[in-house]
Amino acid sequence: TFCYTLTEALKNNLYPIALDYGAIADRIKALKFGKILQVNIVAKDINKTIMSTINKIEKSNIEYQGAHYPNILADYYHIKDD
Repeated sequence: TFCYTLTEALKNNLYPIALDYGAIADRIKALKFGKILQVNIVAKDINKTIMSTINKIEKSNIEYQGAHYPNILADYYHIKDD
């Protein structure tokens, strides 16, 4: 499923790190910005990857706008807000 947290991270030029699973991984791969971890990775290796990545992170050069919904109920879900 779509991930609003990833959208917010990208809008704020944060470097995403995610497991290679589902829509989040697909979006990171499509953008070619972020780190994808294998789904069977153990906690110790996740920590090592994050710690080694911190020193290599550069600010995003992507202009990611995402979607804007002034009224989430009406604009996204098409529910009338009475």
